[in-house]
Amino acid sequence: YFMSDGHPGMGEADLFMSKKQADGSWAKAINLGYPINTEGQQGALVVSLDGQKGYFAGPKDSAGDGPFFGAIDIFEFELPQALRPNPVTYVKAIVYDESEKPLEAKIQVVDLGQNKIYHNTMTDEQGSFISVLPSGKNYALNVSKEGYFFHSENFELSKINNIHKPYELIIHLRKIVPPTASIPQKATPIILRNVFFDSGLAVLKTSSYYELDKLVKILNEQKELRIQINGHTDNIGQPATNLKLSEQRAKAVYQYLITKGIAASRLSYKGFGESMPIDNNDTEAGRQNNRRTEFVLL
Repeated sequence: YFMSDGHPGMGEADLFMSKKQADGSWAKAINLGYPINTEGQQGALVVSLDGQKGYFAGPKDSAGDGPFFGAIDIFEFELPQALRPNPVTYVKAIVYDESEKPLEAKIQVVDLGQNKIYHNTMTDEQGSFISVLPSGKNYALNVSKEGYFFHSENFELSKINNIHKPYELIIHLRKIVPPTASIPQKATPIILRNVFFDSGLAVLKTSSYYELDKLVKILNEQKELRIQINGHTDNIGQPATNLKLSEQRAKAVYQYLITKGIAASRLSYKGFGESMPIDNNDTEAGRQNNRRTEFVLL
């Protein structure tokens, strides 16, 4: 939304809107029309958080001849449906280490539909960041900090959250400490939440590459690390079929890492089928959590 006297209008500066297109360009400007615009000058527009009302400053022409006649006032109006913005929602992430210490970390929000980075920022000293995102889309959230394993999430923002009650994610980053014979490390798996396959198939979707390339970066920086890729499924289908599928999917990730220059001697893979669920299989959300790819340190 903007005010301008550089487009055809009804008098002095009018209020206009333009929507950003899928390719990043801006659509032709639309005059908000009468009675929002008049022959006078309308001030800059502010739209309410829910997108239903607009506010602008302008001459108080209708105030009669009282003491404030001719002053500038703030006008409120309901935005017609066609002029309303696309609905947005608020997302908040708080990042800690394993001891609950807040971390200043890098945050990337990726629009999975377009496979493009939508937001690129850092958390503050309290480990927190908040972002406004278009609702009704699928997003990936990637959190990274030097010396720590990255963390990933993916979520669909179908519900409208406000700034007081945002969609909130609490994230813990795990420090990279290569296990040794004298200092063994518990084989806690790290889930690769943005590695995707079509149903029943073991071919990596291109939307998986962004996350796997982050794993490649860590393996290149930490030459002593050796990892095992684990594949898991839900309980839909035959156990033997699920076991084979989970191994094929783990192998697909293994092969991708090799194509990126990681030595096969540092990698292994294994399928577990439906035998190690982390959620129940009674709901689609639970089954989705169980269908996962992860890695553990060897």
